[in-house]
Amino acid sequence: MLDAGVLGTSRVLLHGDRALTCGYTHRDPAGHSIADAIEQRLPGLDDSLTEGEEVVIERAIVEDEDWAEVWKAHFKPIRVGRHLVVKPTWELIDAAEEDIVIEIDPKMAFGAGSHPTTQLCLEVIEELAAPGMQVIDVGCGTGILAIAAAKLGATVTAIDIDRVAVRTCAENLALNGVQDRVVVKLENGLDATVEAADLIVANITAEAVVALAPNAAPLLLPGGSYVCSGFSLSSLPKVTAGLQEAGLIVQQRREKGEWLCLVTQRVRVL
Repeated sequence: MLDAGVLGTSRVLLHGDRALTCGYTHRDPAGHSIADAIEQRLPGLDDSLTEGEEVVIERAIVEDEDWAEVWKAHFKPIRVGRHLVVKPTWELIDAAEEDIVIEIDPKMAFGAGSHPTTQLCLEVIEELAAPGMQVIDVGCGTGILAIAAAKLGATVTAIDIDRVAVRTCAENLALNGVQDRVVVKLENGLDATVEAADLIVANITAEAVVALAPNAAPLLLPGGSYVCSGFSLSSLPKVTAGLQEAGLIVQQRREKGEWLCLVTQRVRVL
């Protein structure tokens, strides 16, 4: 869609791994030409993307709105775990003394706190992160998970492949006053410059979780955990197989609806 010239896209999971992907463009003749170009390319999609099912395109007129402001009405403060509270910058809350408040301005990055996988990862971080720990957040997005770990006393390395996410993460770190505890890197996965950690968190996709596992396992300090999420129940077999191949065993499995979070540890040979 982007190659064809759409102005932006959004993706909504319907159930399992089935998805509705929307592309937006102008309603003028040029916009219709873009839609025609996309429709012509559909038959050429690889079967591995469609699993052999027919892919259809529908067209609709969407009335103009100030989307940058409209979506904010749906982003409200959220309580997660025992004491974590995620709030947008434009909302006020009456926080209790024991609350750990995470302020987020998501902009164009993933991680506002409303998605089940983000909440599952926050719950695990609240239980496992502690002062003095080294934490790596792979695919940091807005920085929400890195901020939570930092506010719990950990030192964090936040990594993302997207420049917008890295910039947004840095801004949110400063907003929460934890920029001195978190290093943000524009990287693709875990490279040789990343040091060993007590906790590695990857809230991304099933494929990325598996691809990271062989590099994550050797980086775990004794007793450390690789926390992975961002996938649904249908992906569990391939994720579990990939983790086992990398020498990681599942210690905990958490669910919210159809979404999963796995806490794994490295198998150590005595």
